[in-house]
Amino acid sequence: MSAALQAPRPAPTAPPEGAPPVAAVDAAESEYAAVRSGFLSPQRSRQSILLLVVTIGLFALAAKQGDQGWKGVALLIGVLLFHEMGHWAGMKLFGFQDVQMFFVPFFGAAVSGRNASAKAWKEALVLMMGPVPGLVVGTFLLVRSAFEPSHLLAHLGLIMLLLNAFNMLPMSPLDGGKLFQLLIFSRNRFLELAFTFFAALGMLGLALLLGTWALGIMAGLLLISLPRQWKVLRIVKELRASSPEVDREPLEMDESSLRSLYTAVGELISNAVKGDNRLKQYVRTMQEVHLRVRMHPPSILASLGLFSLWFMGIVLVLVGILTVGSGRTPKAPEWSSYKDAKAGFSILMPDAAPARWTALHGPARSSRQEGETHGVRLWEEHDYSVTTWKLESPPTTDAEREQVLEEIRSALAAQVRAQRNPARSDEPRELAGIAGRHLVFSGDSAVTRGEVREEYWFGLREDRGYILRAQYDQRLAAPGEAERFFTSFRPLP
Repeated sequence: MSAALQAPRPAPTAPPEGAPPVAAVDAAESEYAAVRSGFLSPQRSRQSILLLVVTIGLFALAAKQGDQGWKGVALLIGVLLFHEMGHWAGMKLFGFQDVQMFFVPFFGAAVSGRNASAKAWKEALVLMMGPVPGLVVGTFLLVRSAFEPSHLLAHLGLIMLLLNAFNMLPMSPLDGGKLFQLLIFSRNRFLELAFTFFAALGMLGLALLLGTWALGIMAGLLLISLPRQWKVLRIVKELRASSPEVDREPLEMDESSLRSLYTAVGELISNAVKGDNRLKQYVRTMQEVHLRVRMHPPSILASLGLFSLWFMGIVLVLVGILTVGSGRTPKAPEWSSYKDAKAGFSILMPDAAPARWTALHGPARSSRQEGETHGVRLWEEHDYSVTTWKLESPPTTDAEREQVLEEIRSALAAQVRAQRNPARSDEPRELAGIAGRHLVFSGDSAVTRGEVREEYWFGLREDRGYILRAQYDQRLAAPGEAERFFTSFRPLP
């Protein structure tokens, strides 16, 4: 075709004064289209076994630092897995999306998931499905170990009780704190923000009290998150007022509501984030804000019903604490050197800080002064003690010494419980250069069907008397445990 027959092209028109350049408009619209697509059709992720295994390994290496043995690390990981499996099972049961379980070195473990249905009661039940089953099992193990003694069951039960009781505390980001926030404080944004602030202060106080830097980091993160939390709560309030259609399933929202949500969350997105990371952050933030818009607190009656699970957990904590406090839950010995210069002895004790009391084993009150007993109780009938005192009239001859030792032997035999058999062993024994005697009694336990042994060694050194006592259930005591106690005794100058 000739040039004469071609239609003239219209001249390009300039954009209206003040309008953004076309390229900028296209870029913004392109970003919105990508974010909109990701929000309406989110990519689903499945539990990564590799992620779980790797994070468990990293957590184990971090937990092994210090004096913690591998057995203790394994028990801790098992307890954390049991706790998180409760959350995981709840999320799967209620149709949560993108459920992932992982461990965080130095901090613990977590399960993440998205409550796509935005039902608050589901969220509350998932929160309690972590600690409550752990408290049930932990308390059961403690109570059982009080009647069927087992160091392993008692230790496992105690770990489960303490870890899950800690998670029941009403402090974010713990399960109990999230429950209180969901059922009570989410009804008012000012109350919710104040709750987070005071929860952070409480966490900081716990960190200082327990000397745990991990809790201090958690408290710091909570405080740092307050400005963003305030923005999210404000945006949620504004969207509920200006765009009611946002309170719907994503695919049921009209275009105007989608744009309103996209625009509202823009102030939460950092301009420093670019490319695909920016799009992913935009989608995650829209999902977060959209979920908050849709999730309304349950009714008062439903909230009371959900809180009953928390109260049940607290009752279980109290039962466990009372069981441990009764002294009938066996405690595994942790041997350490104990020395008392005033009492004049050193010895290995099954605890670093033995208790002291004035009740003495053996000598009559009229024959002693400045008497004191140092002891550790590991179970109802499993304890170790050292009694020391000064003699008012120290013996000066061998005959007088033997007479005092015989008085002590008779007093000990009289003090042994009626169900014990007569002394199975009564023989001279020297400990740390001190001549003395060794008595062994045995009999059925007053609490369980096991056999209990009571062993005493007593001797005199100048004007001071010593009585070493080991009472133990043979099902709990390690081989040679009592002998280790006796042979570690040393008098001090």
